[in-house]
Amino acid sequence: MSQPLIEFQNVAFTYTGDEEIIPLPAVKNLNFTIGRGEFVALVGHNGSGKSTVAKLCNGLLTPQEGMVLAGGLDTSVEENLLDIRRRVGMVFQNPDNQIIATIVEDDVAFGPENLCVPPREMRMRVDDAMKAVGIYEERLSQPHKLSGGQKQRVAIAGVLAMQTDMIVLDESTAMLDPRGRREVMETVLRLNRERGITVLFITHFMEEAVQADRVLVMHEGEIMLDGAPRTVFTQSEPLRSAGLELPAAALFAGMLRAEFPSLPQGILTEEECAAAIYNLQLTMNNEQLGRYDEQAKRYDGNIAIETRGLTHRYTNSAKNSQSAIEGIDLRVYAGELLAVIGHTGSGKSTLVQHLNALLKPTQGSVFVDGKDIWKDKKSIRQARFWVGLCFQYPEYQLFEETVEKDIAFGPKNMGLEPDEIQRRVLRAAEYVGLPQSCLKKSPFDLSGGERRRAAIAGVMAMEPQALVLDEPTAGLDPAGKEQILNMVLRYRRETGRTVIIVSHNMEEVARIAEHIFVMHQGHAELLGTAAQVFARADRMHAIGLSVPAVTRIFMRLRELGLPVNTEVYTLEQGVEALRRMKGEGQ
Repeated sequence: MSQPLIEFQNVAFTYTGDEEIIPLPAVKNLNFTIGRGEFVALVGHNGSGKSTVAKLCNGLLTPQEGMVLAGGLDTSVEENLLDIRRRVGMVFQNPDNQIIATIVEDDVAFGPENLCVPPREMRMRVDDAMKAVGIYEERLSQPHKLSGGQKQRVAIAGVLAMQTDMIVLDESTAMLDPRGRREVMETVLRLNRERGITVLFITHFMEEAVQADRVLVMHEGEIMLDGAPRTVFTQSEPLRSAGLELPAAALFAGMLRAEFPSLPQGILTEEECAAAIYNLQLTMNNEQLGRYDEQAKRYDGNIAIETRGLTHRYTNSAKNSQSAIEGIDLRVYAGELLAVIGHTGSGKSTLVQHLNALLKPTQGSVFVDGKDIWKDKKSIRQARFWVGLCFQYPEYQLFEETVEKDIAFGPKNMGLEPDEIQRRVLRAAEYVGLPQSCLKKSPFDLSGGERRRAAIAGVMAMEPQALVLDEPTAGLDPAGKEQILNMVLRYRRETGRTVIIVSHNMEEVARIAEHIFVMHQGHAELLGTAAQVFARADRMHAIGLSVPAVTRIFMRLRELGLPVNTEVYTLEQGVEALRRMKGEGQ
């Protein structure tokens, strides 16, 4: 390994708070180093200690036991902190929490300005940093008008302008659409490869971790695995026990080995997976060229929610307004599970906030159960009970003393009897997998995944006819995402209610949605089944989205000359498609 830039020596840290609660260590027994020029990915379940490690790297937190050295400087010595934070820059999950100026170049200049860098040198640093991350052309733009990926690159440029040796990115791609994630990942890789900047990249996306030189896996505050990606991601059982998953290509290859034992071990990327499958020399016949997608359920015309010409303009000043959505015509049928997808800023959240009258249309109409919800005050109230909405990060909706009281808040405001309220609370908690032992706790004593489920239970307890979830799995680890998706599927299956889910995750969408509504720049782009939408892969890519990883693998197989059907959207479909092609002796 090269000369260490970061050294953790027997480090432990515990957050202190309520004296009645026995505190648990956030991290303990940490011993590892990060060499100069290394690209290290840090993965782990929610609450495993990743963000604590990030903050320990540049002295935002100091160890309660042990020592952290950054560039040889002890982070617990106050006199070292200015130099340490100049060397080790931090980029957080939400760029809006980090960008403070009204012009891009002013924000990038904020760090050097506070370091008293001379104006001429500052100008050179700022321009160089913006060019390095590819946002120089936006230097005079207002940050709030940029996409999520562009904002995150502005935040990275602000760190670069301080001429840091290392960048720590704490789940900086978690809330971005596929294009934004690609932009940030390409930027960080380029800075590491071309400029030798050390990177600690915290992520829940295993496909991002695969691109690192080294992967650290955290579990319950300790380093569980440490090694090259190909070494770490062959240890599937330890990863699963830590609430993580394999990269999609590795998972697909593992599933295929039951049918094709000769498939090599250690496959990590889509390119490697496609090449290995191609080398199997599969056979093909006309039957195997058939379609593998299943027809989605056809509805009998009972419309739950409808928008007609729906337009909303956000007003910035008396003379200036900007359309967030424009002329949206959409029908959502009773009992349907509809996914709404689109790039960051495409209007998805604006659309769903109209469905229960949180936003009033600038033009157009919204009908719920056949009634115009803005007809009168009574209609507005009925719509808010009929359509339940969970925002992004729904745990921010929690506010009561106990989980039980929080879940009961909606039913109480509906004027229900105490016995009925209690029945609904227990039923909703059971749907989301919260044990009764959690109900008497403060919601803020729960884990991140439990808080999210408690917030969703609060909406479910109102028993709305339509449940709208705005990116319910964002920021969760693989195990947390799986819990939320299974909860949604079970709720929909047992109640028969309408469900609308907003997501950036194409694998999730392909797995659970019957129909997909694609938005682009505030307009309706596509509406159809997974087969109909993902068949437009070129268009999806052009508007900042993607298709499932297994679909991309099959597209690569076709490019290699294997005449496969590319209309495959789940891993199970992919396995079945290739199983049909299995020849004698394979």
